[in-house]
Amino acid sequence: MAAAVAVSGALGRAGWRFLRLRCLPVSRCRPAPLPRAFHASALRLRSSDEQKQQPPPSFSQQHSEAQGSEEPSPEAPRSAPRYTDQGGEEEEDHESEEQLQHRILTAALEFVPAHGWTAEAIAEGAQSLGLSKAAASMFGNDGSELILHFVTQCNAQLTRVLEEEQKLVQLGQAEKRKTDQFLRDAVETRLRMLIPYIEHWPRVQSPYPGPRPTMCSHL
Repeated sequence: MAAAVAVSGALGRAGWRFLRLRCLPVSRCRPAPLPRAFHASALRLRSSDEQKQQPPPSFSQQHSEAQGSEEPSPEAPRSAPRYTDQGGEEEEDHESEEQLQHRILTAALEFVPAHGWTAEAIAEGAQSLGLSKAAASMFGNDGSELILHFVTQCNAQLTRVLEEEQKLVQLGQAEKRKTDQFLRDAVETRLRMLIPYIEHWPRVQSPYPGPRPTMCSHL
């Protein structure tokens, strides 16, 4: 009887301890949460491990991605075609024949003191531009076109001088001259343009065979 009472008492105490254990607060039974910083470090470490496990991209994949990223460049505008003359210099091929003749005649004026108003002076002028002397065949053999070019150039230069002087008068930067003084100065300015060619100027005033209305109108 005493033994039964002892066993019953032991079981009662054990049951009471078990009940106390089950009735503990929930917070005491749960494990403590991990710090946030440690949790973030663990996530980064896991992501780094996953990236290391991925195989590197092949050369063909890199090449295709590089081609896909390149944008097609717009086609560059084409420049105007050029040609190279005998002197090795490039010239615009859209230069008109009239413009070419103007350049040749202007260059030929430099050779008038040595060759006069002749086709030879024109040929030398063409050669100075890197062109063939055969370019002189574009003009007549009497040199009349060279004379006409010179007279036209002188008249245009005189016009520019007079226009510039008129602007200065309007701006109050120059004094307006009397008519007779104005005409005298204009004629003097025009005659001074003949000085470099004075040796061959008598030929311009000599009679030429055939009508020359254009030349007379400019003189």
